[in-house]
Amino acid sequence: MNTWVSQCLAPARAVSSGFVVVLDRDRIVESASLPGDVVFVDDWWSLRCAYERHGRRRGDDQAPLAVVIGGDLASTPLPWDIEQASAAVASAKLPGPPSVRAALTTLDDDEATRAIPAVAAATVDEDAALLRAVTGVGVDGAPLSRAEQLRLAARLAVRPRRSTALAALARRWVVESVAASLLDDPPDTGGLRAAWLGYVSGASDEWATDLEQASAEISQLFAVGLLEPVVPIRRGDAWASVGVRRPSAEERARQLEEKLSRYADKLRDAGLSPNGE
Repeated sequence: MNTWVSQCLAPARAVSSGFVVVLDRDRIVESASLPGDVVFVDDWWSLRCAYERHGRRRGDDQAPLAVVIGGDLASTPLPWDIEQASAAVASAKLPGPPSVRAALTTLDDDEATRAIPAVAAATVDEDAALLRAVTGVGVDGAPLSRAEQLRLAARLAVRPRRSTALAALARRWVVESVAASLLDDPPDTGGLRAAWLGYVSGASDEWATDLEQASAEISQLFAVGLLEPVVPIRRGDAWASVGVRRPSAEERARQLEEKLSRYADKLRDAGLSPNGE
């Protein structure tokens, strides 16, 4: 975000004295981003007071005064005298519709450096451009396969900094409940855990292809603890070992007890006594 903000503030940062105005619709400007004295206002009265008290007669020997106008006020025309007196007027605003701008404000600097130019360059589907820049998953107009839905949702779920705004954008493409639950806050992995257990136990192949195609993302879910390894395993796929574990002594004893119980039931069904009588 800092790189984009610095570019937007270039006209104001170039001023060495006098009075400057910064229009900050999305409230992304910090005082450290500007030289000299900085005042934040969000109503006409505060703007007028800041100008009359500290800006109108500001001497050339004084550091510049930057009045940062935030929120909806930044989208309205400036008073004529204040605009004429300003040594510079800079506008720091994010590209895209409100839902996209809300998501952009949740990104860290590295993500914002990639995402903001991508959104600014998009003529349509700015939300797709944002998600593609953040996750690396291509989300164009076409519906996503189940595997791609898993990949997108999982990549958002493992981000160190959760963003409900990003998740809200992703729901346009992530519609399969098993994947969509990963976008909840906190992520709901119940459906995916059931699909995983069916896959590694060999009980169900419904999600086999999708899980294999999203193997990198599934492995990351285990790595960060959103999924926990399960037992037992029947599949020999090397990549699936990240999501399985050896049964504990208690679990092995329970399994043995269940086997003996099933064996005894079969003997009784055959008219035999489990004790051999």
